[in-house]
Amino acid sequence: LVRDRVSALPSQGAGSDEDAGSWVGAPLLVGDEPIGVLAVAAAEQDAYGPDDVRNLQAFADQAAVAVLNARLHQQAQEAAVSRERERLARELHDAVTQTLFSAGIMAEALPQQWQVDPAGAMVTLGKLRQMTRGALAEMRALLWELRSGEIEATPLAALLRQLGDALTGNTLVPVSVHCTPPDLRLPGEAQLAFYRVAQEALNNVAKHADATSVEIVAGVAGDHYSLSISDDGRGFDAGTIEPNHFGLTIMHERVEGIGGQLDIVSIPGHGTRIVVRWSRSEGASA
Repeated sequence: LVRDRVSALPSQGAGSDEDAGSWVGAPLLVGDEPIGVLAVAAAEQDAYGPDDVRNLQAFADQAAVAVLNARLHQQAQEAAVSRERERLARELHDAVTQTLFSAGIMAEALPQQWQVDPAGAMVTLGKLRQMTRGALAEMRALLWELRSGEIEATPLAALLRQLGDALTGNTLVPVSVHCTPPDLRLPGEAQLAFYRVAQEALNNVAKHADATSVEIVAGVAGDHYSLSISDDGRGFDAGTIEPNHFGLTIMHERVEGIGGQLDIVSIPGHGTRIVVRWSRSEGASA
């Protein structure tokens, strides 16, 4: 569309100016869908000809492709986040079901045990209490997964304690959590990455470590944040483990995505320590 005189336009939109003498615009099309207009204006009248229209349309076509690519990229990211959230929700649901099933069996046997072994029944009652507490923690984690933005908005210490309570409920392995300051929060994606690494690390403890204790420590010094998850389990030889084993690939991708650093130290028979380090300044430039 070319107007040799702007005053001839029925209305002036983006790209025109009251002092402009002429105006040319080209539609931005994604397929047959118009998504905008690329327009330029000049002070003098009769400033644009057919070549200008062709050039502007070429730019408009490229801009439309760029917009389409950006939309597809955003949709792919949203789909990936949705798939991951659904996967984690399924895992949490299965874990809750298993915990409650085991707790139900213990509860049914408890009256009979109490009659023949009251001391043993007290021990069972303590285990039952831990299991139900773990199931509650898993349900809260499930709600966090299903509510967009909930993980990023919750203090990191609360997130880590819920993960620890869930592990203790499933395995009876005690988990200590130390977070400085107690209300520590990281910027959105960084907090999500820290949470996911801790989640994956504790999943590994439950499935593979055969540990008797776990310690989680998180803190900040200046703009440098850190998280460590240590267990006293069986450990592994990092040189013989496939990259995608134990969720190592997931952890590395999460930390690389925020411009952080992930270190995994494990010695067979001497446990495993996973450390995440992230700097606000380095992450912003990543």
